[in-house]
Amino acid sequence: MASRIIIFPFLFLLFHSGLSQSIDKPDLPQPSPNVIDSLREISQEIENGRFDESSYHRLIKYFDNRCLKGVIIPPPEELDNFLSQIDGIFYIDSTLTASFQSLRNNHLFLSYHELLFRILVQVQFRLEELFLALSSQEKISYMVRYILINKNMSEAKTSHLQQTILLYSQLKTASEKKRYWESIDRQLMDTDLKMSETGNQLVQRSPYGIITHPGEILAPLKWQCTNETDQELKEYASNVIVNIETAERKYNSAQKYDIQIQMPEGNLLPGINMQAAAEYFEKAYEIEDNELKIDFYTKSIEANPNFSPAYYNRGIAYYEEKKYLEAIQDFDQALKLEAKSAMAYYYRGVCYQELNELEKAIVSYSCAITLDPEPEHGLMNRGMCYQKLGNFTRSIKDYTRIVKRNPQNVLALTNRGYCYQRMRDFTRAIKDYKKVIEIEPFNAPAYYNLGSIYWMQQDWEAVIEVWEKCLEINPDHEQILDNLPTAKVNARYSKKQKRTIIIDQGKISE
Repeated sequence: MASRIIIFPFLFLLFHSGLSQSIDKPDLPQPSPNVIDSLREISQEIENGRFDESSYHRLIKYFDNRCLKGVIIPPPEELDNFLSQIDGIFYIDSTLTASFQSLRNNHLFLSYHELLFRILVQVQFRLEELFLALSSQEKISYMVRYILINKNMSEAKTSHLQQTILLYSQLKTASEKKRYWESIDRQLMDTDLKMSETGNQLVQRSPYGIITHPGEILAPLKWQCTNETDQELKEYASNVIVNIETAERKYNSAQKYDIQIQMPEGNLLPGINMQAAAEYFEKAYEIEDNELKIDFYTKSIEANPNFSPAYYNRGIAYYEEKKYLEAIQDFDQALKLEAKSAMAYYYRGVCYQELNELEKAIVSYSCAITLDPEPEHGLMNRGMCYQKLGNFTRSIKDYTRIVKRNPQNVLALTNRGYCYQRMRDFTRAIKDYKKVIEIEPFNAPAYYNLGSIYWMQQDWEAVIEVWEKCLEINPDHEQILDNLPTAKVNARYSKKQKRTIIIDQGKISE
């Protein structure tokens, strides 16, 4: 498991190839492979000026269905491509917004705002699913880019929602206004204004929702509802507003905020500045000096006290400075904010192990092992803790899990061999040491350990053979230099009679 840090990517939507039925009308473009191309085609058709209003609506509906129902999550190895393409979405969005404005058709412009808003919602959901599926190490490497791109998408969604609200004053007919309130309702449903998971956030269940206070949405909608003359529309609008008010009351009564929603003044939450947090975080990432890292991560945490990666990375910096207690405090805080961080559990276990608090280390390693899809490091360290506590049976289980995943893991084989040796299961111990030597023919400790077992079995010829090979690798091996003469004398005498000879200061005794 790596110890490093966190950065963020961009987005690209892939679609299922082909449609369930063909499109007969020749004025519609052919199916496109991704959102960017689909939006580009809409822009092109507007520039060509070939469509009337009904054609535009059919076109938008077609891409609405395709974008919202056909989006698939690419495999993790395509994450870079998936993320980098979001620049294209933002660019096309900007171009299309200007194109629809030039049409001076509010009904179409309303449809477009909703389409882009809902596409961005789906993109964020898909990105989050993809991001959460990454390994802990991959999450670390993508974290900053992930935060920044979500912020960009949230700003774009907020802009489309606010532009939708501003369109109301230009709508004339009852059908246009009904379409307006339906659009507002759908957009706010997509952001979970009605069904916030935390009960105090007017946001979708994904990293970011809309970057504004709910009151910024509610005030103009209330005014519009008050001035609505059509009774049916007034009732519909009232229901939409009630839903928002209910959510806002939960939001205000909770008196707590998280990074999912930001206040309008400077895009800041009370006590939270995501932009500053990300900037300090990146500065810390780019420097080598641990004291400076700690300082920048501290500033990042001050800017956003809910920024789990900053706690984790500051914990790593404290660990490298051997400030284990401070590191443990940071890993604890990181785990409060992100309970499923395998790496935070792992490094908290390492700190406890350095402090010789082996039972606590075992608890942390066990959590890391449960969460990490590649738990070899956690298993190794937990096995070492069990080994130091004398629980060789549990150690062997952990080392065996490693060997099953990676039969070439020399350290696991060596440690397991040692545990077998301590349990006097010499057959299995010899097998593990020989496997180590097969993998690494110049592994001096394996030769020494193997000779030690042969010594216990009084197989002096075998002791001499493997220890002499060990001396070829390490001529200064102190234990072998001290004990090899005894093995040679015993080998000589054992051929004549069964007795053990000890050499002490040049004198032979039985």
